Amino acid sequence: MTKKDYLLIQNPVAGRQKNQGWVGVLLQKLREAGYSFDLIETKYPNHATEIAEKEAGNYHYVVAIGGDGTINEVAKGLLLAGEGILGILPIGSGNDLYRSVSGKVEPAQSIDNLIAQRTKKIDVGVDQKGRYVFNIASIGLDAFTTNLQHKLKKHLPGTPGYVAALLYSMLAYRKQKLRVRLDDTWIDAKNMLLCFGGGKTYGGGIQIMPWAKLDDGYFHVVNVIDLLNFALILLSPTIIFGQHPKIKRYVKVYKAKEIEIIGKDLILNIDGNIYPKEDHFLFRICPQKLEVIY
Repeated sequence: MTKKDYLLIQNPVAGRQKNQGWVGVLLQKLREAGYSFDLIETKYPNHATEIAEKEAGNYHYVVAIGGDGTINEVAKGLLLAGEGILGILPIGSGNDLYRSVSGKVEPAQSIDNLIAQRTKKIDVGVDQKGRYVFNIASIGLDAFTTNLQHKLKKHLPGTPGYVAALLYSMLAYRKQKLRVRLDDTWIDAKNMLLCFGGGKTYGGGIQIMPWAKLDDGYFHVVNVIDLLNFALILLSPTIIFGQHPKIKRYVKVYKAKEIEIIGKDLILNIDGNIYPKEDHFLFRICPQKLEVIY
């Protein structure tokens, strides 16, 4: 069977209305370039994963049209299929994975990139339950914040919604005791925020790890520890603009190929998806696991 060029998987509710016009631009550009393609809209959560896994072998490129949630689902489907190259048209509210892969979020440029078909391979994190980390995972304040952000998204999308949720969370959240293993080293701390992955930003552009790389074979780690809520409010502007590692007393930076986390009733946030309370996580890095158009 001859492969078609592109499968476009669109989340029809992703992104603000003004961004939806970029889908039409992409279709026009593909036609002008003489490429074959099909467009499928998702109908329910994880539908994009099902489509990508089933159809990956029938197309050269599988394009996620939406935000980080849609991208996560499509990428997971490709990994489950064991084949396929991921493309992204970033029209969601956050677009943080695309920002880490390609730089500034500009739909027009992303369409040119899709047409040019230039690719690279990126690392992927995976835990003991088969959950994938493509951008950033976190435990603590951020999971609490992201859960609240989801409730605010309809009225306050993107970075403003994340900042509003973060400011509230910094008053309401309480520190958790964590035991963390980074490769062969154990760390115990009263934790406000633990983030790890290869992405540079989350929450629609918050520069939590601007030095991180998606293709160096490591999880990059930020651990904010033993900090009073009031002090965290003062620290927050440095987090937004990526200057927090300068506060060395409370902000610790590491990298590791394997991360184990032990605590009580921990909420996990992976690329904006919230998972129920658990007491133990074990993640490992899979170098150069996913091929992506950039």
